[in-house]
Amino acid sequence: MPRTGVPLPSRSRLWRVLDEEELEIIDNAAYKILKDVGVFMDDEELLKKAEEMGCSVNYETKLVTDIPEHVVREQVRKAPRSFLLAGRDPEWDVEVEGPARRQYWAPESGATDVLVWDEKGKKYYRRRASSKDTLYAARIVDGIDDFDVNVYIYDAAEEGHQGLPSELNKMNAIFQGTTKWAGHLAQRFQR
Repeated sequence: MPRTGVPLPSRSRLWRVLDEEELEIIDNAAYKILKDVGVFMDDEELLKKAEEMGCSVNYETKLVTDIPEHVVREQVRKAPRSFLLAGRDPEWDVEVEGPARRQYWAPESGATDVLVWDEKGKKYYRRRASSKDTLYAARIVDGIDDFDVNVYIYDAAEEGHQGLPSELNKMNAIFQGTTKWAGHLAQRFQR
């Protein structure tokens, strides 16, 4: 049975940082950015789909601009209102439903260094984090029931420094160390 998170108070009881006018300003700015600046899409099929929807597509730079507001609103309308983040153990599946309905807990840092206590010198020293540190942290998070999902605490900076794909090393370590849903924003590196 999926974890359902902690219910949040009704929207009318939530603290509102922005009023409707300020939200509209941000909304309009977002559409202006989508029109003038655009988005990078590194997928031929997506580029073709964007062009079919009326966007301007530069296949050389893979940049999509002139994204019509109605297209964005239509795609948001079509998006599912809930979805499942599946853990390796179904007990840790997380059901995400609608905006601001429930909250879930996860640790996250992405630290590139580890602080290590030197007992002899009675001080901390830094060393570059590796996938071993990511695995160790993932196992700790996996054992803490208060965390619903497992995202990386340490970056696999050591492997990245060696020219290896740190994102893949990091995710491999997390998957080895957890039964919960694991993930993070993927990064794209051009060489």
